[in-house]
Order: sequence, then C-alpha cells, then structure tokens
Amino acid sequence: MMRRGGLEGEEIRRAAGEFWPELSEQEREAEILREISRVHQKEWKKRLSESLLLKEMIDSKSEKAYRSTIGYLKQEGLFDGTEYALVDSGWVGSIQLTLSRLLRSAGYDKTPVGYYYGLYSLPSGAKSSDYRTWYFSPSDGLKNKASFNNCLYECMISSPEGSCTGYEYDARQKRFIPALDSGNHYNREQIMAEKKVMNLFLQEYCGRGTGREGPGEAVKKKCVRKLMKRLMIHPTMAEARYFGSFRFSDDVTDTEGGLLAKRLSETDFRKKRLISRLTGCLKKQDGPEGNASAWMEGSIVLYAKHPRRELRNEQIHRWLLNMGKQAAALYQRWEIRHEKNKSG
Repeated sequence: MMRRGGLEGEEIRRAAGEFWPELSEQEREAEILREISRVHQKEWKKRLSESLLLKEMIDSKSEKAYRSTIGYLKQEGLFDGTEYALVDSGWVGSIQLTLSRLLRSAGYDKTPVGYYYGLYSLPSGAKSSDYRTWYFSPSDGLKNKASFNNCLYECMISSPEGSCTGYEYDARQKRFIPALDSGNHYNREQIMAEKKVMNLFLQEYCGRGTGREGPGEAVKKKCVRKLMKRLMIHPTMAEARYFGSFRFSDDVTDTEGGLLAKRLSETDFRKKRLISRLTGCLKKQDGPEGNASAWMEGSIVLYAKHPRRELRNEQIHRWLLNMGKQAAALYQRWEIRHEKNKSG
C-alpha cells in the first residue's frame, strides 16, 4: 500500500517505525512484506490514512508529481478547448475520474468522455453518459462478462513499452516526457508476437486489403465472444501453458509480476469452490483464503486433478458474481432516474 503511494525503501522503513515501534528492525521488514488479508485491508487503509508522517511524505511526492503531470497535460493541449476523449481497456473507470479531478484542480472544468472495451462498474457519482463501452457495461453484457477474464486480456494487449509511472521535464528536449517503468517489460517478447498474429487475423477477418466488406458490429461482437470464451474459459492444455506463462500484476509498483496461471494445490482449489466461498462469506471468516490465480481457468487446466468439475464450479461462480454486480448497477441506475423524476 505504501509503495502505491510512491514511497520507497527508507521512507517505508520510517513509516514502519511508527506503526510497529515495539518490533525490531528485522521484524518490521517481515511485517512490511507480509500479505494483508482482505478482512484486514480496510483496517490498514484507516491506519495509513490517519498517519501524519505518512501523509507528509506522500504530500511531498504528490506535489512534485502534480506539477509535472499538469505541465504534460497542458503541453499536450488538454487545456486548449480542443475536443478529446480517453480510450482505455477498462475496468472501473478510475483513470477517467482521476484525469477529470486533475483538470478541475487546475481550473479546467470540462469532463472528458471515455471509451472502453468493457466496464464492470463506475466510480461513485459518475455520469454513465460519460463512460461508453463496447463489449460490456456495468448494467449490460452479462453473458460477455461471464466468459471473460480481464487479467488475461491485459496480458495480451498491454503496451510492450511498459507502464507510465509519471512525467518529467527533459531540459534537452525542452518538454515533459512520460517516465516509463522499464521493469514492466517482462511480457515484451510475447506481446510483440501476439501483436503480429492479431494483426494478421484482423486484416483477414475485417477484409482489409481484400476488396470485400467486413462483418457488421453485431457479428463482430458474437465472434469475439466465441473466441474469448473458447480461450479464456475453456483453454486447451497448450493454450493454458502458453498464456499461463505470461507475467501479471495489477500493482504498478510490482516490477516482476507472478505467473498469470499460478500453480495451485488441491487445497487451494477446494477453497475456491462455491460452497467454501459462500461459507466463508456467511461466517465472515479471516482464515487462510488459499492462493489466488489471476487466470483460474488456466490454473485449473494445468494443475487440477478434476479439471472439468473445477471449470464448471468456476463458471458458476463467474455467473453469480457478475449477476450480483449487474443487479446492483441496474438498481443504482433506477435510483438515479427515480430521484431525477422526483426532483423534476
């Protein structure tokens, strides 16, 4: 959590001294590296937010990052009144929200429109008309969500240049430039190979350069769903081995990542079964959650003793999870419309 706030080695150790004054330096290092269970994450977020030392260090980092970020955005014309939009893969619209807040903080009150491959949810208070999706939205596309894995998708379409971690002024070029994290190149060769194959497929499928007209939008979406489900939900052993070997992390501070299809034990699979998950939720247990895999289906095909059973269980879990989220999104949309009608 502290690394995500931009803190580094010595700064993290200073904060650790405040949180665990009674521990030795070695014990504090162990606590820093210890994974926090989901049950304790809210508790730690509260503790971190109440730390004046931590706030002071993060504010110092943020002020420098803010100046360079606004400088880059102005340089690229986002304050000139030009029409522009944000394009992203998904999945909760947080980058668009952050960009909007940055622009407002610098005196520019125009809200950018975002175009997404898919969105599972919207930021609190966001206008749905500003968030436009293709494959699925918070309130639509249940079948597509249930046959989709966004972690595998991110591995396949990520930029081989790595993540942008901020902006810095280049005195030689006299302009702000993106600062890239060179450590996030761990899938570079695979991404470049995937890009060539995808381009060949898309050129053939869409009829580019062939003189024939490509398929319509509805046919494209149906084809995408069929291909996605085939690969993401029912991979062959060869597909699971190849795509499961991608490195993945949803933490921009992680420069190594872990295997997309992580090796899991039978105990881990048992803890991921529906009945175990439901029991844990009902009891609000804080016991061991078992190892998690970013691509469960890949891990199941590679390591489960009974892959068909585990795949069926995971598919049921996906449907129930996305049904619940979509129902909540539909109810929220109904509430907003109801309030508008009352005030109107």
